[in-house]
Amino acid sequence: MGMDVNTTTEGVYQSTTTNSSSYMDIDRPSLAAAALYDLKNEQLQLANAALQQQVVTERSQQESSTNGKQQETTVNQSVTTTAGTQQYAEEVTEMGPEIPFEIGQFLLYKGHFLNLLHFPIWKVHTKTLLLKYDTVLADSEIAWEATDEGMFYTNVYEDYVPLKCELKGLHNNQEVVRIVNESHPIKLKIHGHMSSVRIQHDVYAQVLVNHVYDADVLPRIKANTDEYATYIRLIDEMLEQRYNYVIQSRRTIETFPYAVAKYPLLDIIAHPQRNLHCQVTEDKSQPVSHTLRFHGNQYDGDTLKASETPLQILEIFVCENIAVLAQTAHQLKHHVYHMFCHAQQKVAELQALNPTADATELISAICGDTPWLQELFDRFDSIMQQADAYIFSNVEIAW
Repeated sequence: MGMDVNTTTEGVYQSTTTNSSSYMDIDRPSLAAAALYDLKNEQLQLANAALQQQVVTERSQQESSTNGKQQETTVNQSVTTTAGTQQYAEEVTEMGPEIPFEIGQFLLYKGHFLNLLHFPIWKVHTKTLLLKYDTVLADSEIAWEATDEGMFYTNVYEDYVPLKCELKGLHNNQEVVRIVNESHPIKLKIHGHMSSVRIQHDVYAQVLVNHVYDADVLPRIKANTDEYATYIRLIDEMLEQRYNYVIQSRRTIETFPYAVAKYPLLDIIAHPQRNLHCQVTEDKSQPVSHTLRFHGNQYDGDTLKASETPLQILEIFVCENIAVLAQTAHQLKHHVYHMFCHAQQKVAELQALNPTADATELISAICGDTPWLQELFDRFDSIMQQADAYIFSNVEIAW
């Protein structure tokens, strides 16, 4: 692995307690972010309307065809060459840019490759319209089934990865396909565009700012089914899925995953000792290259409240492979707590600068601090890239 783990400190600020009146007023995302989100939704709605209109047009043409031949309508029909459809195709071209892939080609949109197993793929349906295929379970294996949902091409060629798919059959007159193994995004080592969840991550950070003032905020939101809960659940699931893949990627002693999950702080110190073997794996041929130093105050996973008593420091001698695994897994496991500690620190700093400001003013100021939100997101993006790189090289995922 090319990851540098020499003398690395997993920098999570220790939890501090902020005494203030309980307050819950979660700011909306920035106007620019919200506008981008609305624009994507609007594009999707337009594409869906266009696709539905196209289906109606195609069916109308089929019903009026000569000789009364019964024709089966399938979701992968290309645009016919009648004058009416040509006119419709011109209208669609005005609505979206032309797709530089052949009709019938399956594509992965990197912005949707967030879950490593369950993600949509897209088929070039017309010169301007992509047809969505959603993940389904078919014959005990993951497959993708056509939907009636469409999307316009984003006009960024690098956002798309051609996929080789094979037909499995039809389900409710909808085409069902599977991705050929060598063409799977995991095999191709494709890292999804985390920028597509920037809004969700910002909202999570803003929720945690509120959580500093009211320890019931996060559990209360997670118990709901509204937009905020959906955003938080998405980020949690992305982190958890990768954490499980990483922590289970090698056979280790039973106490090792427990230590990774329990301790919020981890120092990884280069400490070669050729005469000693890795204390975590059963492979006695791996010499010690690093010392893992676990420390900090254990915290509650639901409320993020930390214990007032520090845990006893735990040091483990490990090989380089385990050092990389530990760093990757630990960052995934404790990212949310890391954000919460940064929120606590941010609140304390602003309170010191503005001692007369009330909670509402401080929360609004922090939630609107774009550079601060960007810093947290950049760390998330880096962690996810590191995790994906590790998983693609060390984990055999069945699909």
